Amino acid sequence: MAQIGHFPETLADRCIIVPMQRKTPAEKCERLRNFKADAAAELHRQCALFVEQHRDQIANAEPAIPEGLNDRAGDVWEPLFVLADLAGGDWPLKARQAALALSGSEQTSNLTSPLFLDCLLLFAELQTDRLFTRDLVQHLNALPGRPWRDLTKGKPIDEYWLGRQFRPFGIKPKTIWIGPQSAKGYLKEDLLEPARRYVAKSDWEAYKESFLQPEPPQAEPGPANEPPFDPGI
Repeated sequence: MAQIGHFPETLADRCIIVPMQRKTPAEKCERLRNFKADAAAELHRQCALFVEQHRDQIANAEPAIPEGLNDRAGDVWEPLFVLADLAGGDWPLKARQAALALSGSEQTSNLTSPLFLDCLLLFAELQTDRLFTRDLVQHLNALPGRPWRDLTKGKPIDEYWLGRQFRPFGIKPKTIWIGPQSAKGYLKEDLLEPARRYVAKSDWEAYKESFLQPEPPQAEPGPANEPPFDPGI
């Protein structure tokens, strides 16, 4: 499948996205115009023969999945890792490097990750736990190069658009007070749990390290932490 502009998220996170761009006049690429039917048939025959010869190995393979891939990306890439491992040589390394470059953590077309992260960074920047929806929308519209611009064809997003993005995560705007003013808005605590699950791992770790208080260590169970014995006398 080919797409100009933003690739639908429901498809993007189930595919391997290979970005393409126009080459410069100085870049030379081999033209693929002489791929005759005979050549295609021979390639098809070689692929079928490879699968037949390695049927059991392919069926029983459990290739190593890089930690930088999320669960769905790992599932998508797994068949290619199997083939790369069977090919041997430097193919196993090349396959995993390609997977991390193209699909590491989150697809670049994923809308959820940058949206939640941008919202949380604004909460952190303003050092507040609540924001009016209008202020959040104004901030998001001021950010350059965000994927939702492709969805809206470059037009500014509005409060209804933001509500639709948050709705699948159970996040709804509510009436909040900021000083003497009251309006619809969002609380930071409502965004934290979905963000922990859907923001790209590296971005979430950086955000957590910079803006979230570390959780206090849990006391180890044992005699030193047990209440003193009360004989009831």
